[in-house]
Amino acid sequence: MKIYSTIFLFLISLSLTAQQEKEKINSSTKGYLTTLNLPNAIFPNAARYNLGYIYNLNNKLKAGVELGYGNDKITFFEFNTYEEKFNFWEIRPEFYYVLNPNKKTLKYFSAEIFYTNYRTQIHNGNYTNTSGTYFQYDKIDYSKQKYGIIPKFGMFINFTERLGINCYVGLGIRNKINKYSNAINLREKDAPMEGFWLATFTDEGSRLGAEFNLGFKLFYRL
Repeated sequence: MKIYSTIFLFLISLSLTAQQEKEKINSSTKGYLTTLNLPNAIFPNAARYNLGYIYNLNNKLKAGVELGYGNDKITFFEFNTYEEKFNFWEIRPEFYYVLNPNKKTLKYFSAEIFYTNYRTQIHNGNYTNTSGTYFQYDKIDYSKQKYGIIPKFGMFINFTERLGINCYVGLGIRNKINKYSNAINLREKDAPMEGFWLATFTDEGSRLGAEFNLGFKLFYRL
């Protein structure tokens, strides 16, 4: 999180520098944008590759969508040895409102709707089912689905007339659904008290919660 915060502050400084330049690029009328989300390619336990597409509806409104996919066979990194393999995909439509389309750096508010689907196999773990019973297992299939909406604030920062970076931050709401199946050597145990509150993140069932989003994407204007 400290790395992302440092990057975000650095990008803000780039934006302030860019605004002082005399040359103005009216980015809102440059047509289409394609986006590449690089940080997600090294995300722990769910590395994926994301590509997006943004269309300018007019000088203040944009609409876009981002698709992401990853699995254990195409990632270059291994972060967690107890997760043998995984499969992840997501879709994220987004609608943008540009505050001042005449600026070189475009600041905007947006609303992102998202759905993610993550599946993996976990070794030597534990979970609490929907009835409140605590289990341990040698191996199990685990799936996690999330969907929700995130209001965001961001900036399109231009490096050249076509190339730039989109940095953003947002906080919204999501519903998360955890499911377990095909357990090997499943056994009921007494739930440990130490660190028990952490287990709620992986408890079976559906749970509402907050969703934080901080990141950046490269974009290329077609």
